[in-house]
Amino acid sequence: MSHDKYQSPLTSRYASKEMAFNFSEDKRYITWRKLWLNLAKAEQRLGLTDITNEAISQMEANLTHIDYEVAAAEEKKRRHDVMAHVHTFGLVAPKAAGIIHLGATSCYVTDNGDLIILRDAYDLVIKKLVHVIDILTKFAQEYRALPTLGFTHFQPAQLVTVGKRATLWIQELLWDLRNFERARNDLKFRGVKGTTGTQASFMALFNGDHDKVEELDQLVTELSGFTEAYPVCGQTYSRKIDIDVLNPLSGFGASAHKIATDIRLLANLKEVEEPFEKDQIGSSAMAYKRNPMRCERVCSLSRHLMVLVNDALQTSAVQWFERTLDDSAIRRISLPEAFLTTDILLTTMQNIFEGMVVYPKVIERRINQELPFMATENIIMAMVKKGGDRQECHEEIRVLSHQAGHVVKMEGGENDLIERIKKTKYFEPIWADLPALLDPSTFIGRAPEQVDSFVKKHVEPALAPYANELKNKTKAELSVSPGADEQAHLSIFIRSKRQIILTGTETEEEAKRAVTIPISMLRAPVFKDVHTQRVHMKQKLAAGFRLLAKYGWDEGVAGHMTFRDPEYPDLFWVNAFGQYFGHIKASDLILVDHQGSIVRGNQFVNKAAFVIHSAIHEARRDITCAVHTHSMYGRTFSTLGRPLLPISQDACAFYKTHSVYEDFGGVVFDEEEGQNLIKALGPTNRALILQNHGLLTAGSTVDEAIWLFISMERCCQSQLLAEAAAINGYKDLKLISGKVAEGVSKNIADSKACYFQFQPMFNMIVKENPDCLE
Repeated sequence: MSHDKYQSPLTSRYASKEMAFNFSEDKRYITWRKLWLNLAKAEQRLGLTDITNEAISQMEANLTHIDYEVAAAEEKKRRHDVMAHVHTFGLVAPKAAGIIHLGATSCYVTDNGDLIILRDAYDLVIKKLVHVIDILTKFAQEYRALPTLGFTHFQPAQLVTVGKRATLWIQELLWDLRNFERARNDLKFRGVKGTTGTQASFMALFNGDHDKVEELDQLVTELSGFTEAYPVCGQTYSRKIDIDVLNPLSGFGASAHKIATDIRLLANLKEVEEPFEKDQIGSSAMAYKRNPMRCERVCSLSRHLMVLVNDALQTSAVQWFERTLDDSAIRRISLPEAFLTTDILLTTMQNIFEGMVVYPKVIERRINQELPFMATENIIMAMVKKGGDRQECHEEIRVLSHQAGHVVKMEGGENDLIERIKKTKYFEPIWADLPALLDPSTFIGRAPEQVDSFVKKHVEPALAPYANELKNKTKAELSVSPGADEQAHLSIFIRSKRQIILTGTETEEEAKRAVTIPISMLRAPVFKDVHTQRVHMKQKLAAGFRLLAKYGWDEGVAGHMTFRDPEYPDLFWVNAFGQYFGHIKASDLILVDHQGSIVRGNQFVNKAAFVIHSAIHEARRDITCAVHTHSMYGRTFSTLGRPLLPISQDACAFYKTHSVYEDFGGVVFDEEEGQNLIKALGPTNRALILQNHGLLTAGSTVDEAIWLFISMERCCQSQLLAEAAAINGYKDLKLISGKVAEGVSKNIADSKACYFQFQPMFNMIVKENPDCLE
């Protein structure tokens, strides 16, 4: 990423990859090429013989092959972006060069392309809004009956519930969903209308055949994924459409701002907070602070979103006749920014709602401060039922209330009205009734039932069309900088203060900058959420399978690797039974529980894998990943029934960290056998030689476990070769002393070192097999 010029934080800092791509140059110009292809196909189908099958094939083959340097040079010469891309497309599809854009005006690709991009953008934000509503609904249901102080004018009012308050937020979001759906579904295609909307050029192409021109318009519309085109237009589609597009987004901005503000106020009261991560810093000066930065971000960006519709209003109002070009520049800014901002807000809100924290004890304390005053009417009624005089009781409680109010406001004390009532002889008839009269649950009306009814009658029907989408819901990850997904680094070296300039092209400024760059080594990354961690681990495991296949360490259907799920530690991911290691992708892994039941995936699980790995993951919580396969040297060495010796620096990695399981009982199908393996592995070892079987390694990361397996296999090979070369076998080998071996092991075989050692292999196999990450 370049750091020497301004970049919009919407794309460089916050927005999702999907939305950033939707408004990218790639998406824009690929869409143009698809539109030119659709036009050519329709024109050919309707009888234009100049458009050959070869031309169509060349266009289809080069939809994504865009030479931006050629396009930029052509635009600089022609001062016309559309014609620059017509020329660039024609260079890679020469048989189509003469028919690309045939009969069309620039707005055929620019406006139709914009409508496609806007429709796709709405699909993205609708999906995210549905997720936000679903998560917030679960929150409302969880806290449907938890009483909390209501506020009007931000002054204490009657009690509500935490869940009921959340339904107020959900209701506004449901209206936003309705508006999003309406705007998305109302979008139509501009179609093929010509320079001023009269279709004159197409009438010329089809020799004045009105029916064919109408058929062309409908055919291109359908090929482009729309059912209907706007019936009439000028050169562009009416810019009033942009008002319809941006209005719902601006309305959502108001909803987001209101919700985030409520949460900020509740955070000030310490009743409800947004997520605050373990290592998050609230203030550079005040270490105790837990600032609601996510909600503040929502409020900040919402203000930007709410005003963007004004661009569309003013642009629509000043369009002259069939078209003026003063719409172009502003639309390049306001339309993408509105969707990018909406996308960011929805991701942030999902992240907030997924981790929102409620503090019932704080809520209870605040209720107790205010409830005595609210309960005075109930107390009066209770006294009357016990034979008291209403007016006399009112006066008694009025005096006590004022006294308690004085303590609260003037002395800064707690509300002691109830204690005063308990000490006043007049109220003795209802002393025993006070706990029931002060039960907060009797002050919340129908709030819990309102939550239930609202969810059933309004939320569930609104989300029902998105049931499949909600099944695939993933946790929201917040990006805060371009480096958010980069590997973490551990600085371990000291940079010299000596400044030199290298002969060649290095400048003095470059030499000075080099001195400030830290020297570091890779270490395992720290993840902001379990979804990102899970994807990362699945990709690492898939790459590990490809590595084992590359080295020939697979053996038919034998062998398996697993890792413990970061969110559900009682479940683990494993390769499907019978799948070739060299074909495994991250998406092929299946999720199973300790009983062998498949939680995710539709393939079989290897029973031996289940027995071995479930025992390991259940017994050793320090182990995240385990690797076992029937590699050549590992299984050969295992026949000796003894451990590896510290005969080399690499072999020292296994000194006192591995053991031998001597009781081979055939294929491991018996759960008792799994328990015996665990006993042999012990409470701290990371590797096990299974006599007459093979090797097993384990680690706290996927990287560590795979690296240990690779290293152990090679150490087995090394010792077998050394013993074969020695006259008296292993008795002639020169061993490294135990003290030195232990020291070497600590240096080269701890978790950080193993992670570091695996990275070159991971990078190599991913470069050779990029599909393993899919």
